[in-house]
Amino acid sequence: MRKYIFASILLLIYAGLLLPLTAAQDDTLSEDYNWCFSGEPWGDGRCDSPDPTLAACMWEMGWYLPRVQAGMFSLEQVMSVSSCLPCINKTVVLSGSPYNGWYDIFIDDDIFVASSIDLTGICGLTIYGNDNPNIIVGSPGSDAIFGYGGDDLIFGDSTLDEGSGNDAIYGGSGDDDIVGDSWFGDGSGNDLIWGEEGDDLIYGDTVSGFGSGDDTIDGGAGNDTAIGDTDPLVGSGADPNSTDTCVNAETVVCEQP
Repeated sequence: MRKYIFASILLLIYAGLLLPLTAAQDDTLSEDYNWCFSGEPWGDGRCDSPDPTLAACMWEMGWYLPRVQAGMFSLEQVMSVSSCLPCINKTVVLSGSPYNGWYDIFIDDDIFVASSIDLTGICGLTIYGNDNPNIIVGSPGSDAIFGYGGDDLIFGDSTLDEGSGNDAIYGGSGDDDIVGDSWFGDGSGNDLIWGEEGDDLIYGDTVSGFGSGDDTIDGGAGNDTAIGDTDPLVGSGADPNSTDTCVNAETVVCEQP
C-alpha cells in the first residue's frame, strides 16, 4: 500500500499540479497555510481521501510543498523528515544516447558510475547508455539500465561492494558483459537481465563473491553465456537455495526452477 501512496504523491508533484505561488503567498505564507484548504490548488477534495494514510500524506505535503515552491525548503529536506516521500527515482542519459525523452542528469561521457552523483533520497536510477562501448555501474537501489549498441560493461549495483538491488538490465546490440549486482562483492538482488543481440557474458549476481539472488536471464540472439549466481571458478558457484531462470543462452550455469 505504501508504494501506491508514494506514487500518488509523486503524480501530484510531477503532473503539473504544483501551481506557481503568487508573490503575496511567496512572502506571506501563514504558519498553517495548506494547499488542501478550500480555494487553494488542492482544495477540490482530493486531500480528504477515504484512505487515512493517503489523506494524512496529502495534508502533510499540502503544507510542505508550497514552502518548497517558495524556497523555504528543498524537496530533499522534506524527504529527509517525511515518511510520505521516502525516495525518488532519477533518469540519467549518456551523451549521444538514442533515448530522447525527459531526464534529470546528463552525462557527457560513455562512462557512468552512480556513486559519482549524490544518491541521497534516490530509490533507483533509469540509465540510458549510447551506441558506443559503455561502462555503467548502477546504484544500490533498483535500477533500469539500457546499454544500447556497443560492447558494454554493465554492473547493476557496484564493482566492489555488496549488491542487492532488484535491477532490470537491457544489454542491447553488441558483445556485452553484464553483472546483475557486483564484480567482487556478494550479490543477492533479484535481477531481470536481457542480453539481446550479440555474444554476451551474463552473471545474475556476482563474478567472484557469493551470489544468492533469484534472477531471470535471457541471453537473446548470439552466442551467450548465462551464469545464474556467480562464477564457478573464482566465486561461490551456484547457490542451491536460489532459483534462477536462464533462457536463450548457449552456455548455462544456472540453478533452474
